[in-house]
Amino acid sequence: MKKSLIICLCIAGSAFAQHDHVEIGVNPSNTNQLGIFSPSLQWAVYVPRGEAFSDYAQDFPGACFASELTFTTQTEILSPAIDEDPDTNDANPEIELISVSGPIGGSFSFWETESTMPTWTRPTGWTRNETDTPSFSVIFLDDPHAHGRIFSADQPGEYRVTFRATDKNSFFQSSTNHTITFRAVKPPPLSIQAQTNQAVLSFLGRVGFVYDFQFSTNLATGIWSNLAKQDGPSTNNPTAANQLVLPLSHPRAFFRIVEYIGFINTNAVP
Repeated sequence: MKKSLIICLCIAGSAFAQHDHVEIGVNPSNTNQLGIFSPSLQWAVYVPRGEAFSDYAQDFPGACFASELTFTTQTEILSPAIDEDPDTNDANPEIELISVSGPIGGSFSFWETESTMPTWTRPTGWTRNETDTPSFSVIFLDDPHAHGRIFSADQPGEYRVTFRATDKNSFFQSSTNHTITFRAVKPPPLSIQAQTNQAVLSFLGRVGFVYDFQFSTNLATGIWSNLAKQDGPSTNNPTAANQLVLPLSHPRAFFRIVEYIGFINTNAVP
């Protein structure tokens, strides 16, 4: 049977992304002061609405550029407030948002564990003031290693977001300001060619990312099936294209790629 024109739909997202850690501990240069230790760069990939995102954030609604981060405390140093045998050094750290910069008209959000709506959202160009003080506790529901927390952006581009750690129990001085760059990236374009009863799908992926090829025969159902999974190009050949060759076995088909982070950035800085 003659196959009709295959429509290529390119949507990318972040499925079951690996996450980095932001550790709240003691500043090695000043043992009376808190310190923030984390990678300086986070990737935020586009998550389509309803697409699976993370084992720790299965209810995340998507439709934005997202990056999952896990906040932890150096329990052996801070002796968190939840310690069974508290002492005078017990700390209960809190993260305060200081400023957000990025694309004009963009906004940046924080999602608490298992939330389906942002805990807070601030526009680019925002700076903390006496009447606007967004924050969140590092210790969440007695857990000093809280998973499922997400930062998101509504537009592509680079967001420079500055935080500060404070101790709600006042045993430690507040940390110095700590800036993390969130790079919200559009998905790579997906191209398609029909060649002798075959469809050739190709795109130029990114080093350190993983891709699912997916297809659907009816967009109205919102159901997508995985065809294959491929790693992005290697550091030895970063411009190599990802490609998948498929038989034309349906009268009509829609294709997309789902992009997610396949590595953990260990570039931690105080």
